[in-house]
Amino acid sequence: MTRTATRIPALALAALMALSPVLSGCAGNPASMVTNLTKADPTAPYIGRSKQEIVACAGQPYSRYATGKGENLIYHYSGAGPVPGGGSVKKDKKKDQSPFSMTKSSSGNWDCAATFGFEGDRLARITYAPRQVESKYTEDGRLKKNLPSCSFTLPNCPAR
Repeated sequence: MTRTATRIPALALAALMALSPVLSGCAGNPASMVTNLTKADPTAPYIGRSKQEIVACAGQPYSRYATGKGENLIYHYSGAGPVPGGGSVKKDKKKDQSPFSMTKSSSGNWDCAATFGFEGDRLARITYAPRQVESKYTEDGRLKKNLPSCSFTLPNCPAR
């Protein structure tokens, strides 16, 4: 065997060893691997917009609170995302509890909550979750099926 012929398998083995951490992370369901690798962030088109732009698209928030760098606006909604007057929940007339409380009584129905984090006047992040947040695992460690989930968009925001 020539020297070149023995070098090719050695290079292939080295490449495989270098890729093994990546390949091991891909083990399991190929469909979920593709989904996770290609999943887009639905909040990305709105990051960097001003508070005025967001309120024009989403309406008045359910609640708001100041942070060290700016302000958080909380929206309650059902469907794809907050829209003015279309799924936002009006506050109770009673004195508010902590803005962090999820046990406030409110009128109307809602399935999801979104928190818009502003730094200064610009949107820095959006997090969203179902109203009934729960673990995705059963007590014995199995994955639960049919958990509540939320989608997110601001249908009234023009694309940039």
